[in-house]
Amino acid sequence: MATFIGGEKLKAYLAELSKKVTKSAEVRAGFIKNTKHSDSDLTYPELASVHEFGAPSRNIPPRPFMRPTVADGKDIWGDQLAYLLKANDFDSETSLAAMGEIIAGQIKEHIQSVTSPPLKKATIIARTKGMKKGKVSPTIAKPLIDTGELLNSVSSEVKS
Repeated sequence: MATFIGGEKLKAYLAELSKKVTKSAEVRAGFIKNTKHSDSDLTYPELASVHEFGAPSRNIPPRPFMRPTVADGKDIWGDQLAYLLKANDFDSETSLAAMGEIIAGQIKEHIQSVTSPPLKKATIIARTKGMKKGKVSPTIAKPLIDTGELLNSVSSEVKS
């Protein structure tokens, strides 16, 4: 038979802990703001969807980055969040904010890693018009990175 000493302290600690944990919140990461891309009438979430799934009618092939992010992270995000909760004294908003930053960073990494399918030669030529020879950025020929706007529009937020 086991006996516990300090039961009232444990009970008080668990009661305080349950207040922190029961505070409901959620994290969203990706393309949160509905601002428009500078070169089109599309918002960043719409543009991201076009790149993720392609637009066959506009001859745009899919270049997925969200689905690979989820596939790579789904098995580790729970453990990462558990670690953050413990490290942040079970403050759900602080922990979820940190988790959102982690996931947003992983989305950005996947955007930067997309190389296939390569851009069409006509797209590369159109992007280089007006640039001086020798001043062409290496990102001109890289899918999803030409201006950096899509990459910079990735963010996260916590909603209580």
